This record gives sequence, structure tokens and C-alpha cells, in this order.
Amino acid sequence: MRLFTAVEIPVNIRKKVQDLIDKYRKVEPCAKYVAYENIHITLKFLGDVGEKKVDNIIEELGKIKNKKFECRLGKIGGFPNTVHPKVVWVGLKEGADNLVNLYFGIDKATPGFSEELKPYHPHVTLFRCDGIVDKSIFGEQFESDSFKVENFLLMKSVLTPKGPVYSVVKSFKLA
Repeated sequence: MRLFTAVEIPVNIRKKVQDLIDKYRKVEPCAKYVAYENIHITLKFLGDVGEKKVDNIIEELGKIKNKKFECRLGKIGGFPNTVHPKVVWVGLKEGADNLVNLYFGIDKATPGFSEELKPYHPHVTLFRCDGIVDKSIFGEQFESDSFKVENFLLMKSVLTPKGPVYSVVKSFKLA
């Protein structure tokens, strides 16, 4: 099963992100947009995991001791860069350091799963694209309320012709 860890975005913020996605959909109609129900902050993608390893992953993730913290979304950016972006995202104005610390805790608890070669950069993906996007969106400030991160999730991802379907495997409370 395909697994990843994530932070859920509250409904009020998710609705604002969806409004932003709808705005960009008019400018970049060929992009692949994230579905409303899939809007989240990915912490670590674990990849394809055998059923027998899931209980061990849950046990190890349950040992993580991070405190609750506040986040606020910020500027629009792109990966790998804003000149030739493949992914357009909203970064963090507040809480990025806390998410990075949580990522490192998860990474330490799950060695050998999808080792990242690039540094972790917390963000909310808006869309993926293969063509040129309107470059004026980059650096644009996304205004949102702050939200409290009180837990993180182990998520299952099932790929379908209509896009990925995510479901929660386990929720882990922060201290």
C-alpha cells in the first residue's frame, strides 16, 4: 500500500485554498489540480509498503514527541523553480520550522522508506503542470488565518484514473 504522512488543513483554510485553485484554473486550464478533499501538507512520502510493515511504522510514529504548534500559509512558489515549475504550491508564513522538526522526527522513525535527496520544504500543493504557467502568481501572498497543528496523519493513497484517493490509516496526537 502507498503511504505518506501529512498534516491536515482545517476546513476554513482548505476552502480558501480551493478558491485560489479555482482562480488559477481559469489561467492554467491544462494543469492537474489538487482535489479539495486532498488538500494537505505532506510530511514524508513512504512509498509502497508491505502490509506486514504497517504495524511497525505505526508503532514507531507513535513514539514521536513533538509539541502542538501554529501554522499560517504564505507565498506562492514552484518546484523545482519558478522559471520552469512542475508543481505550484503555497508555502508557510508561520510554522515551517516546526513542520521541518516534525518531518525529521518522522524521517528518523521511518528509516529506509523513500529517502529524500532534497531538503524538506513544507507546502500545500495547488497543481502540477508541464507547460508554462503565468509567472505573475509567484511570490503572491496567500492570506489565511493561522491554524493549530495538533496531530499528524499516516495516510494511504490509492491511485485511480480520476486521481488519488486518500484515507487516514492512523492519527498521531502531538503533545
